[in-house]
Amino acid sequence: MRRPVPELLAPAGSADALFAAVAAGADAVYTGLGARVPPAWRDA
Repeated sequence: MRRPVPELLAPAGSADALFAAVAAGADAVYTGLGARVPPAWRDA
């Protein structure tokens, strides 16, 4: 029986932190409550 691989979850308090977390290999990124989505991302 194979064990599930843990997911790497990283915090992102800014767009720069978000991009750095993804570039570093994060499987998921959380921004917390009240996070704002940049207008360019709304239609993506």
